[in-house]
Amino acid sequence: MRYNTEKLKAFENEFKKNFPSAWYRIGDFYSDGEDVFWSGEDCFAKDNRPMFDYYYYDTGVHPEVEKLTEKYGFYFEAYDAGTFVLYEL
Repeated sequence: MRYNTEKLKAFENEFKKNFPSAWYRIGDFYSDGEDVFWSGEDCFAKDNRPMFDYYYYDTGVHPEVEKLTEKYGFYFEAYDAGTFVLYEL
């Protein structure tokens, strides 16, 4: 998967700004040579609710995170119950 790098960098900067305690990685998650943005469990939004919860939210993603991803033309999809990978719309 190839991201629009300019758009990904803008998203990454805003993600860090809005969720400073959240962890994320950009790396070769699928071992296919392509870097992807991924995050998951143990990340919390400002309201102390989990940012990613496959069982709690309809989409698995906190509404604030979902709004940010939509702003940049991305969405998160669950890889498993605790890991979410970013994709472009």
